[in-house]
Amino acid sequence: MKPNQLSNTAAFIAVKFYGLTRDEPYRSLFDDEVIRFYEQLVQNLPAPLRYYHRGLKSAALRRFFMFWEELLLPGDLMHIILRKWYLTQWVEELSNQGYEQMLVLGAGFDHLAAMNAPKEMQCMELDTPKMIALKENFVKRYSYDHSNLLLREAFFPHDSLLQILQAETAIKPAKKTIIVAEGFFDYFSRAQCGEFLNDLDCYFSGRLTLLSTLFSLDELSGFRSFIYEKSIKLAGEELKLGLDQAGFSALLNEHNFCNRSLIPTSKMKQDILDPHNISYPILDGFYLLKTEREP
Repeated sequence: MKPNQLSNTAAFIAVKFYGLTRDEPYRSLFDDEVIRFYEQLVQNLPAPLRYYHRGLKSAALRRFFMFWEELLLPGDLMHIILRKWYLTQWVEELSNQGYEQMLVLGAGFDHLAAMNAPKEMQCMELDTPKMIALKENFVKRYSYDHSNLLLREAFFPHDSLLQILQAETAIKPAKKTIIVAEGFFDYFSRAQCGEFLNDLDCYFSGRLTLLSTLFSLDELSGFRSFIYEKSIKLAGEELKLGLDQAGFSALLNEHNFCNRSLIPTSKMKQDILDPHNISYPILDGFYLLKTEREP
């Protein structure tokens, strides 16, 4: 991905979330302010992406898109709903436990920082110059800009995460900190991910909790793995990590991050889909992790 390139994967995550939450039971899983955030966001995307705002108001068109999405890559839609749900809940829980600041890596068009900055949490998003410019335009247009919300350019791995943190005085090393890495590590090599984890470990001295997602592609069938990787490449990006769940957990442990919650698809189904009578599958190999840096 280039510095001045729109992240199509981030844009389509927002579009799919907006389309799904037009309907129950997906809409009832989220607060109205989160629903409104993505409705406004999709409307503010560059053309032709913003045309989905009007198009997906049609129930027939939503059913059409869901049919083809599930035919090509079953479970992709539900993984979007579930990653947003768990991360939103985890951030709320950590905020109630006294966490004072949040750093969002590769933030894309996510809502977490914008929603939590007005709640006395210092929040900083890092992303490419193009994505930050788009996000700045959006937060100003819809009055999400806040003194606690910092949007900063970072083109990884060329830029150093440690140097960015050292230059930003608003993010304090000793404060209890949430790190959000939603769909972030998958796009970097094992060595590069190790550098990010090492930089976090070096900079922060206070309590540190990392919330992340992982795709273990070896758990997808050959055809579905091909479709998933091909769709990412068509969006102008590339999956590089190549670790399964055990390998990723081992990498975290190497850098002093210890698992506190590992959510496999079976638990997601039990926690969310079954109670809401949702029959769609979840993409195999998808995990959510909450890890703490050991002192």
